[in-house]
Amino acid sequence: MLRGSLFARPPHSIRRLLRTTSQRLSEKVIHYLVITYISVVLNKKIDIVSWDLFVQDWGDAHSLNEIPIDFKPETIGKRSELISKIKKIEPAIIFSNQSIGKIRNKHFCIEINLGETEELKSFMISVHGNELAIPCVANILIKLNLKASDGSSPHFFDAERAILDLNKWIDFRQKILSNLG
Repeated sequence: MLRGSLFARPPHSIRRLLRTTSQRLSEKVIHYLVITYISVVLNKKIDIVSWDLFVQDWGDAHSLNEIPIDFKPETIGKRSELISKIKKIEPAIIFSNQSIGKIRNKHFCIEINLGETEELKSFMISVHGNELAIPCVANILIKLNLKASDGSSPHFFDAERAILDLNKWIDFRQKILSNLG
């Protein structure tokens, strides 16, 4: 992680954006906004902008609003078992190591980050590209019987709603990128 005054205190416009949108955006999205700002300042290529879904056990809740404060998620399985299941669901996925798998084509890249531990309580799905990734993500989540949230709303991932959410994210990303150049 980057440290120092640049990371600790982004400029007023970024602070205002974070303050006004923090109730609607997940911590991960806010983190990406700050990293995007840092990348721009340091004149780095921005290929980190993605739409991220957080996957974990959410119990019987039908939305994030229904999750009790004292809820403790159960493990969702062993990493090696999930890798095996995901490879059967989406044979195009390539796990270059035991933590990260990628599905790439000319329209999108889906990255599944399972982390470093064998017993998983959660993992991330990051989508780069367009809405053509949605059926692939939906297929994985449905067949694994898991729910995901992108933090932009209290609703869990739903393929129809996700197309709208991803298109909103793409528009947001384009605004950031167009303001750079």
